[in-house]
Amino acid sequence: MTDRRRDWFDDIMDELERLSDETDEMIDSIFDEAKGRIRREDFSFGPYIYGFSVSIGPDGKPVFKQFGNVKPSRRGLLETKAIEPYYDVMEDKKNNLIKVYVEMPGVSKDKIHLSATEDSIHVEAEGEHKSYEADIPIETPFEASNATATYNNGVLEVTLKPKQPVQKPGNEIKIE
Repeated sequence: MTDRRRDWFDDIMDELERLSDETDEMIDSIFDEAKGRIRREDFSFGPYIYGFSVSIGPDGKPVFKQFGNVKPSRRGLLETKAIEPYYDVMEDKKNNLIKVYVEMPGVSKDKIHLSATEDSIHVEAEGEHKSYEADIPIETPFEASNATATYNNGVLEVTLKPKQPVQKPGNEIKIE
């Protein structure tokens, strides 16, 4: 009885190892194929930055945002000239403000160019070894002329005044 269990377990482990080897081979071939499609003169060859964030939007649905200087596509990885920085938009209901945080390490404040319309912010920054660029949509219309910004430790903080007060959802319920 012990041999039968051992044989069964060994069969499963052998199959898992075979699948693992196949997966490794597929991943290697995908990278080899991508390298063959890239011409060295068209790209800077690193560093490659890619990430994504998932948050819950105001409608309760997940919001996926990608950032970095490469984007997955059907033809492999596409490299962009500038890094799309990670950013986050937050509503400060207590102070009736919208705060936008943009991560752009390695640039100096005087190399950051920021512009705004009533529903988006455009940021560009040029560092010694990297550049950043992003169009950041803002759900709540705001007064572009009243926007302020600070840059500290690689993080740009933009403060916006909404045209309409940011509403608190629902009524507060006191706990007894």
